[in-house]
Amino acid sequence: MNPRHEPLCILLCTLGASWAVIPEVLGWLAPQVLDLYAHHPQRDQLDALRERHGLFAPDELWVCSTEGAQTRASRELLLQWWRRLDAAPALRIWTATGTDQLASQDECARFRELCLRTVLRAHERAAGGQVILSLAGGRKTMSADLQHAGNILGADALLHVVGPEPLPTGLREPAVETLLQPLPRELAAGVMPLVVGTGMHSELLDIHDGAGTICSARYPLPVASPGQPISWCCPPGRQPLLQVELERRQRESSSLLGNYLATIAQQERHDNWRSLYRLPAAQIERLRNTQPAPGHLRLLSPL
Repeated sequence: MNPRHEPLCILLCTLGASWAVIPEVLGWLAPQVLDLYAHHPQRDQLDALRERHGLFAPDELWVCSTEGAQTRASRELLLQWWRRLDAAPALRIWTATGTDQLASQDECARFRELCLRTVLRAHERAAGGQVILSLAGGRKTMSADLQHAGNILGADALLHVVGPEPLPTGLREPAVETLLQPLPRELAAGVMPLVVGTGMHSELLDIHDGAGTICSARYPLPVASPGQPISWCCPPGRQPLLQVELERRQRESSSLLGNYLATIAQQERHDNWRSLYRLPAAQIERLRNTQPAPGHLRLLSPL
């Protein structure tokens, strides 16, 4: 968790062979840190898009990646860039052990589990702040896994970066120096950040079912130290997997919600306000566990 419980904005990206998409996204979200698009021909529209969606500059930059030579080389360039960036947000990197090109079912499952746990951990650490997911990096399966995680666990925005084909030479394999300063107008014009959607937090996550709600205490992931990538190993054997539990909850959603509401009905001693049980599970629990205080009197009296 965020130890001081202060809201944070976390930008979470996937990383494959192309590291440049991460500076390209950060430069749009945080022009005060890296004004990458100062000379972009549509600079005003880019600023308006960010403001319209209410997106903040990231306090932390989280990256999920695979192992393998290509990704290691890309990760090293990203670290070189980050170390030279003034006022850079904390960069935390996780790699899924036993993965390379994501060319097998087992490799994809390992990365998917890491992706889900990272998004879950990011929401807990953000402590009510923003979690923004960038779908632009890595292989298509990585983008799909991150979008899937956002659609279940929630995301304040799903971002992408598009450009012409082929990309300008200076953007295909850019030098670190290129992405530490405003791009020349001809290169900036070849990059266009987009908001492609948001993700809704599923109320199925908040249902107490056997072991409890979905949280990092049940599906742990250590928080990587800034600038020090850590390898994360998918739990072996019969240890619980988050992707398996999420699939089960989606498959049994109707019965889970029905059982949850039935349990509340049995526990409640008062019959008033039954319509409140139409609220999401997390909100119901918050209301049930809030003790009335003098500050509530002004709201309760009219009711």
